[in-house]
Amino acid sequence: MSVAPSVRRIVAVAGVVLLVVSLGISFAMLRHTAVVTCEPSVIAPIPIYYNNANSAPLVPGAKAPTQFWVLDNPATMLTLRTYHYVAPKGVAAPGKVGLVGPDGTIYGPWQAIGSPSADGVPNTYWTATTDVVLAPGLYTVTDSDPATWSVNAGTDGAGMYLVTGYIK
Repeated sequence: MSVAPSVRRIVAVAGVVLLVVSLGISFAMLRHTAVVTCEPSVIAPIPIYYNNANSAPLVPGAKAPTQFWVLDNPATMLTLRTYHYVAPKGVAAPGKVGLVGPDGTIYGPWQAIGSPSADGVPNTYWTATTDVVLAPGLYTVTDSDPATWSVNAGTDGAGMYLVTGYIK
């Protein structure tokens, strides 16, 4: 047997009235009572996007340390990508990328997967998929082929990189 929604509402209101009367709560008190709803707390992750990319002309040959800071809260790194733009033929195959943590911990190196540049130069992007939690501190990016790692005046000799992930 199905009960109409209007009947269900009347029964619910009657139940609340009986509860209020049995507890001795006046309707005047109910008007001044705050109603709080409780829902699960959900904290959305904050995306991270560490990089040193810029639009100045490129040359191969990283000579300076390539570093980034994780500030305040641990970050989960999902990808680490380095940039090797060697036109027109690109590099033969992608190498390995990794990190050295502030305490000397070595992360990786991971075999990267190569992908072409927008203009089709092969193996320009070397990307490793990771799932690593990084504590706050200064990290150094490592690359197995610094001679082809792209740099420019904007990076002060550090190889170009991109780290993606999130902070909870």
